[in-house]
Amino acid sequence: MLRAFLSSFSIVIIGVGAAFLTHLIFAKVLSASEYGVFSFIHSLSLLTSVCALFGFQNSVVRFLPQFEGQAKKISRLIKFASRFTLFLGIAQSLLIVGALYLFGFEEKYGVIPLLLILCLTPLMVVLRLNSAFMRGFHKSIVSVLYETTLREIILISLIVIFYVAGVELSSGLDALLLFLLALIFSTGISIIHLRKIRHNKPIENVLKKDDLLNPKEWIKISAPMMFTLFAQRLLRRFDIIILGVMTTPALVGAYAIAAQFSDVSGIGQKGIFAVFSSKAAQLYDQGKSDDLKTLYRKMQLYGIVSVGVMTALIYTLAPSLLAFFGAEYSVGYNALLILMVGQLCNISFGPLGVLMMMTKYESMIMKLTFAAAIANIILSPFSVYFYGLEGAAFVTAFLLFLRSLFGFVYMKQKGVL
Repeated sequence: MLRAFLSSFSIVIIGVGAAFLTHLIFAKVLSASEYGVFSFIHSLSLLTSVCALFGFQNSVVRFLPQFEGQAKKISRLIKFASRFTLFLGIAQSLLIVGALYLFGFEEKYGVIPLLLILCLTPLMVVLRLNSAFMRGFHKSIVSVLYETTLREIILISLIVIFYVAGVELSSGLDALLLFLLALIFSTGISIIHLRKIRHNKPIENVLKKDDLLNPKEWIKISAPMMFTLFAQRLLRRFDIIILGVMTTPALVGAYAIAAQFSDVSGIGQKGIFAVFSSKAAQLYDQGKSDDLKTLYRKMQLYGIVSVGVMTALIYTLAPSLLAFFGAEYSVGYNALLILMVGQLCNISFGPLGVLMMMTKYESMIMKLTFAAAIANIILSPFSVYFYGLEGAAFVTAFLLFLRSLFGFVYMKQKGVL
C-alpha cells in the first residue's frame, strides 16, 4: 500500500508540478487580464465536464467487477458510459456557451474563447472517463498519469516547441489553443491504451450479489456521485466563476494564480485518493471495518504531513513568487493565505468524500456537498461584492471545512470511522 501511494504520489507531484509550471508560464508571458480569460474558460469547461461525466468516473470502478470474464458486457459498459457522457458533455457545453452569449460575455472574454468550451468539455470528459476505466482494470498508477501528468507534459512540450519556433504567446486565446492541442493528444493516447487493456481482469471490489447488469442501474448509482462530484467541484471552482462574472479578467487572473499556489499545497490529496478509493470499497464490501479504519488513519496522516509541509514552503516563498509576475498579481496574496489554511484544515479530516462514496454513503456526502455548494452560490456574490478576492477565498475555504467536519462526525456515528 505504501509503495502504491508513493508511486501515485510521485506521479501526482510531477503532474501538479507540470500544471503549475504551465500556469506560471502563462501568467508570466500574459497580462493578468489575458491570463484571467484563460482561467475563466478553463474553469468553466472543467466544471461542465464534471457534470457531464455523471459520476461514471467513480462508479465504473464498482461496475466492472460484475462482468469478470464477460468481455461483451464489459464492452457494453464502456460503450454506454462513453456515449452517454460524451452526449451530455456536448449538450451541456452548448447550453453554457449559449447562456454566455445571451448575457453578452463575448465582449469581455472574446468570441473564440467562448466557442472553445464546445471543444474542451467533451475532450475532458473522454480523458477522465478513460482514466476511470483504467483504474478499474488494475491500472491505478496509469490512471493517475492520465488524470494529472500526461496532458501537462504534452502542454509544456508544445510551449517549448512554439518558443523555439519563435511563436510568442500574447493572449488567453493562444493559451487556450495550446491547451486544446495537448488535450487532443492525451485523450487520443488514452483511447488507444484503453482498447489494449479492456480485456484485462477487473479489480475485485464489489460483491457478486449486487445487480448492476443494466444501464438503468448504472445511471441510478452514478447519479448521486455526479451530484456530489459536481457540487464538490462547484465548491472549489465557483470562486473563479463568480469573480469572472462580477469582476474584471485581470482580477480573475490574480486570483487564479493564487489558487494555483494553493492547489500545489494539496498535491498529496490526489495520490491518496487514487490509492484509497478502490481499496476502501474492497475492505468495506468484505466487512473488514478494522482494516478500513487503519487504512483511513494512514491516509489521513499522509495527507496532513504532505499538505502541511507544502503549505509551510509556499507560505515562505509566496510573496516573492507573486511579485515576480508583477503588482497586478500581488493583489492575490491574502486570498492565497486563506485558501492554503482552508486546504490544510480540510485534509486533516482525511479522504472523507472518497470514503463516503466508496462505502455506499453517496447520498449523505451528496447532501452535505450540495448544502455547501448552495451556500457558496448564495454567499459568494455578497462576499465578492464587499470583500473582493479575499471574500471569495474565505467562503470557499470555510464551507469546505464545514462539509468535512459534518461528514466526519456522521461517519463516526455510523461506525465506519
